[in-house]
Amino acid sequence: MGGKNEYEKWSKLFKAFGLSVYGILDFDYLINACYPSEKGTKLRELKEINEFKLRHPEWETKIEELYSSGIFILKNGDLEHYLSIKKGLTETIDFCNNKLTTYLSDESNFERNEIHKIIDQIMI
Repeated sequence: MGGKNEYEKWSKLFKAFGLSVYGILDFDYLINACYPSEKGTKLRELKEINEFKLRHPEWETKIEELYSSGIFILKNGDLEHYLSIKKGLTETIDFCNNKLTTYLSDESNFERNEIHKIIDQIMI
């Protein structure tokens, strides 16, 4: 997609064609959506994310309020963290081809459960 700053552009384009659009976005998109005064805040490491959450105790409510707009922000970081992979298309393809089935079957994994919940809401 080109990063968090590109979501709105792509969303508008697809909606112009009458398509339903849903975004599953990394945690740092929360700044764009709800905390513009925090622009420039780094939210790549778990420590940075946890510090942000402490400063903004309403963060989870804000994320869930966006669901009705088709925006689903991952609550614990980026997709690569959720899948335990490095950034990059090659790693993502390898994950989908070789590890996805095992990942989806692990019901004890919080991140897997969150992704499953998001997919369920999109498919309703």
